[in-house]
Amino acid sequence: MMTMYERTNKSIDNLYGSREIEKGENPFTKPCLLCLSAQEVVDKSVFGIAKAGASLARVRTRENYNAGFDIDDVPISFLASRLSTKEEEIKEFVDTYFVPLIERDGHKIDVNSACKAFRNINILTYCDGTLKTLLMEAHLTDRMKELGYTLEEIEEIMRQIVIVPIATDRVLGVEKCSVVAFKDVNDTEVSTEKDAHLLGSQESEEFISYSPTVYQYSYKGDGDHSLKKYSTRDDVMALVTYIIVNALENSVDNYRSHSVIPINISDLFYKMRDLAQMKISREEILQQIDRRLRYGGASKLSKREALALEKLDVVTDQLRTAKRELDRTQHYNLIQAKQLAGLEEAIRNNCSDINTLRILLEGIGWQVSKEQLEMIMNTPSDKEIIEGLESKKTK
Repeated sequence: MMTMYERTNKSIDNLYGSREIEKGENPFTKPCLLCLSAQEVVDKSVFGIAKAGASLARVRTRENYNAGFDIDDVPISFLASRLSTKEEEIKEFVDTYFVPLIERDGHKIDVNSACKAFRNINILTYCDGTLKTLLMEAHLTDRMKELGYTLEEIEEIMRQIVIVPIATDRVLGVEKCSVVAFKDVNDTEVSTEKDAHLLGSQESEEFISYSPTVYQYSYKGDGDHSLKKYSTRDDVMALVTYIIVNALENSVDNYRSHSVIPINISDLFYKMRDLAQMKISREEILQQIDRRLRYGGASKLSKREALALEKLDVVTDQLRTAKRELDRTQHYNLIQAKQLAGLEEAIRNNCSDINTLRILLEGIGWQVSKEQLEMIMNTPSDKEIIEGLESKKTK
């Protein structure tokens, strides 16, 4: 299923901190960060990467104040999706959300307007979630050709989509979109022969240019294939954050401008490289980012407000756990009630009226009248009758 969700603050009415995107709603008409994992059926993966995306964008998340932005106040949608790599789902997704941004009445729109519309689209992927963006690009290219866009126009428009893949070997170097990938070459799940030269060298990191729009930062990490590592550890997290916040800020500025403000991924990548090679800590990089980050003038939470939301997160998590337990209990009780009803019906269908009452009385404490109780006491049970018959046979 290609169901999509927008991350929100948790509340008593919204214990999971997300809302399902309604049919007919296109969240890509404003700045977005679409977060795609490889496992579209695992809730922890689907929603976990959206939380990581918000945190990398320096928006407040559980236990992370970051730059203090409230997710409900920033002009950006942080999206999760159950989109799979099935061809029909990819085509449906592209045709539903991306194509309407660049066509009117079945025809292409002017290139500047198309560029402006696609600058809303930013995508964070983890592991094989990157494959979904490759399939999207292929189908989107075909659809743009059908609409009448030239190859040059397609390349100009497509490069406005920014994709940030982490821990993946899916980056090809021929993508039309703007790509900055991050990879730990010691991660055996994603390292390839292309990484062998860095593994054998004295260098600890490498800044790779595959094309004018596709770049990769490779480094020698601990080899842990983990989304959490890329979204929380300062050694690489600050650099991923640098790319994401700049792409999102550009999206917000472009969205609020009358004319297109294109992304220059090459300039952004080399500025990140220069920043990474400076003699400053990753924590200092984050502090620099937080100080200048504006998101169109979005308000920031005070530490006291953030603490109150943190406490609300704790309460909603407790309520969510209690609700899950209640749901399990209610489901179990429903099953038990159905089984009991079936057992009662079987007893009534196969036993005499008196013995039916006897079983219900002794088995589940069924309420019987005084007269019925006397009849039960004065009437032998089926077992007693059978035992009496068998004793007669033996005599």
